[in-house]
Amino acid sequence: MEFLQGKFGERAYHILLNRDSGEYIGVIPSCGAMLNAFNVRLPDDSYFPLIDGYENENDLVNNIAHTFKGCKLSPFPNRIKAGNYTFKGQNYQLGINLLEEGHAHHGLLYNVPFELINSGADEYEGRLRYRYVYDAFNPGYPFKYHMEIEYRFNRDNSLTCTTEIKNTDDREILIGDGWHPVFNTHPLTDDMYIRFRADKQLELHDMIPNMKFAEDGKFSDFRRIGKQQFDDAFELNNTGKAVFTLAYPKLKMAVDIWQQTGTDGYNYLQVYTPYNRNSIAVEPVTCPANAFNNGLGLITLAPGVELSLAYGIEVSFDKFSIPDTLINF
Repeated sequence: MEFLQGKFGERAYHILLNRDSGEYIGVIPSCGAMLNAFNVRLPDDSYFPLIDGYENENDLVNNIAHTFKGCKLSPFPNRIKAGNYTFKGQNYQLGINLLEEGHAHHGLLYNVPFELINSGADEYEGRLRYRYVYDAFNPGYPFKYHMEIEYRFNRDNSLTCTTEIKNTDDREILIGDGWHPVFNTHPLTDDMYIRFRADKQLELHDMIPNMKFAEDGKFSDFRRIGKQQFDDAFELNNTGKAVFTLAYPKLKMAVDIWQQTGTDGYNYLQVYTPYNRNSIAVEPVTCPANAFNNGLGLITLAPGVELSLAYGIEVSFDKFSIPDTLINF
């Protein structure tokens, strides 16, 4: 494994490369240490861009605030209704960046620069560790915290991403966290199959949970996506680890996107299919939309308390198997 430093336009671009296979991941530290690339070697020795990242710096600058591809979602994922919330008797107003809906959207760190504080590579894995100190620059969220993000890319083509958060304020803070990885589909989203286990699906009104839940088990077996349009939130089984499997029949490839669940874990999942039908977002999050108001999955940290979260991506070919009898939407 090798650590390489390149350029993404005028921005730094950090790469962990498997020299033997040619597979690599690419991280843009200046935008929340986002995962922008994950190239996979297929059995026929061609390469597939698993992550739908930004093609160049102009693409990133022009579209990041609308698509959030690969972004860190902190201190809240998804929406805060009208950008307004109350915590410990004090009312706060966040800026509205989802103008068409009138909500605050996907946090404050997706476009801030993270500092590379450690890197390394050996024959088994490559490692990148980043840090950002949030100094309460936004009056809508005046709570200080410290974040570190670590990527570990293994020669077996698995990726683990860990987020560590520490309350550096002198008071209790409320916080949510998540990621927004977007996966290329092949040849179209309609041709893909998905499988995951969720306890409940949240009912949404104008993309805000209405606090009603539907029992959910229909994704526990592989289903072809077909024409199904997703922009949905799910509450996951609180068993320590949840796995979303994305199957590529034409590539004979299966991708497991796993997330740590449990106490103060990534206990919710947001799934989104863009209208161009060539990708799917599988978002591990600690809470659904509007958590600062509805309290679902909301985490509070006392001064000095730390929180560790993890999700990962595993690619396999030998394990690939879809039953002959499949369920279509």
